[in-house]
Amino acid sequence: IKKGETLQDIEKSISILKSVGIKVIGLFIIGLPGDNFEKFNRSLEFIKRTKLDSAWFGFLVPFKGTKVYEWVREKGRFLRNFDDALFFSPNIRPIFETSQFTEKEMLQAYEKACTVTGDFARIIPSHLSVFKKERMKQKLLRKYNQKETKDI
Repeated sequence: IKKGETLQDIEKSISILKSVGIKVIGLFIIGLPGDNFEKFNRSLEFIKRTKLDSAWFGFLVPFKGTKVYEWVREKGRFLRNFDDALFFSPNIRPIFETSQFTEKEMLQAYEKACTVTGDFARIIPSHLSVFKKERMKQKLLRKYNQKETKDI
């Protein structure tokens, strides 16, 4: 997204921060230009490799008037209106999809990310009973071959 840092710069920065006892949280965007499920999986590998203390994921929201909005118009397909975007909710959904990263794949990526990082509150509805929440959690852990504890 043209921020200027290389992956090596980011890894070195994480290492320095962690070496002096500072916790590091990664913020990741699903659906950036050129993204697909395989590249998303590399983000999970990055989290494990760098031993981030926590990681949060969200979907790219292409704001009108931006280059990424034009990119979606040219290379993708809008699925819903920007006004329907829910940024901090268990019901968040992608605003668009591309042929390289479909809505279904982005939703699976989000589910996998929340499972791998142990952030089940983002994907398991809060209105469920404790028993149903635990059953869903165990099902997700098996689906993504994860241990009970957060593995990042």
